[in-house]
Amino acid sequence: MDNSSPQPLAVAYSSAQLPRLPIPNLGDTVNKYLDTVRPLVSEREFEETRRKALAFAAAGGPGEVLQARLKARAEKAAAEPAHSPSSCWLAQWWNDYAYFENRESICFNVNYFFGFQKHPQGHPQTQADVAAILVHKALQVRQVVESGRYPQVTMRGKPLCMTQFQYMFGTCRHPGDGKDQTEKYDEPLSRHIAIAHRGRFYVLNAFDKDGQLLDLETIKCYINLVLKGGYSGSDMPSIGVLTTTPRQQWYHAREALIRVSSTNAKNLRRLESAAFLLSLEDSEPQTRHEMSRACWHGNGQNRYFDKNLQLLVFANGRYGFNGEHSMTDATTDLELCNRLVEAVESATAPIAAPAHVPGNPSEALTLLEFDYNSDLLTAIKRANDYFSVTVASHEYFAGKCDSFGKEAIKKLNVSPDAFIQMA
Repeated sequence: MDNSSPQPLAVAYSSAQLPRLPIPNLGDTVNKYLDTVRPLVSEREFEETRRKALAFAAAGGPGEVLQARLKARAEKAAAEPAHSPSSCWLAQWWNDYAYFENRESICFNVNYFFGFQKHPQGHPQTQADVAAILVHKALQVRQVVESGRYPQVTMRGKPLCMTQFQYMFGTCRHPGDGKDQTEKYDEPLSRHIAIAHRGRFYVLNAFDKDGQLLDLETIKCYINLVLKGGYSGSDMPSIGVLTTTPRQQWYHAREALIRVSSTNAKNLRRLESAAFLLSLEDSEPQTRHEMSRACWHGNGQNRYFDKNLQLLVFANGRYGFNGEHSMTDATTDLELCNRLVEAVESATAPIAAPAHVPGNPSEALTLLEFDYNSDLLTAIKRANDYFSVTVASHEYFAGKCDSFGKEAIKKLNVSPDAFIQMA
């Protein structure tokens, strides 16, 4: 497992031209801390906090010592290649404390999701059509990203750091004993995609023997083959639900899964090294509430929440996205999702796939069958119980506000994010 940068891609997306994250002035840090504390405590408590904060920042105090250490850390980070996570003095701390050492379920507490609108033109699109378009476009974007030619992303005219793009594809988080890791698989090891359907997992080699990306028609053929149950297999419980559990529980279950057989270890690596996961869902969400629930957690069986990104396509042609949060943020993944939505909405007719899959399907599409023992079956039962209880314990409301937006909130000198969370 390695969460370091893959060199060829990383060099192409070096952000050396952007300023490094600065070290805040000690006095500014203390003042901001006091401004944050003031509304939360009594006047007496605030004066006591203020006295201690000023003593902390006084000449020769512990604040100066810690500030010097922080500057030394930043100087060391500045000597690292700009594309490396260690080039930012804060990045590793943030990843560890916010993500990798967090032992809660990432399905319910960390991953984020997007649910996309219905096709604005109302063109009828089958589940297989939408899925094929998403897979084809995502792999096209991946080729551009891997080549280093993806255009510089900007926000309000200012360039954004492109470092996260190297983790967009072929990335998977792994549960650890007390701390997780993210593994980035080099492009030659992740030229396949994973497909989930009714709790079973498949891998589809997305490129032909000449290294060419499969065309839309062929991809749709393979997706139809999965949807129609063209691959028989054992009717055993899905391992996907294990990824919904708290991280320590999932760590022990994953170890048990690997111990059962070498086949399990091999299949798990094939699943986790995929460029991304396509989830073909049986549900047909209609309302905003149903769509949000479906994209957030679904039925727990047909997902692998450790994958960096999961493309979700429902039986009625609706579609969405679920992203693992440790190495990429929504700003990065929105770049991909904008391309995906554009591709779906530009399609004006069904994909005319041939009646039979070209070539030898068994060479391109493989059902991953796992072996089970009593320990693994017990872990899956516990995971199903946890999932059911946790879903039932959450109240959820998906609303829409048309009366004002982020610009109105900003005029109040309030962060829109903070405003919504407080609301």
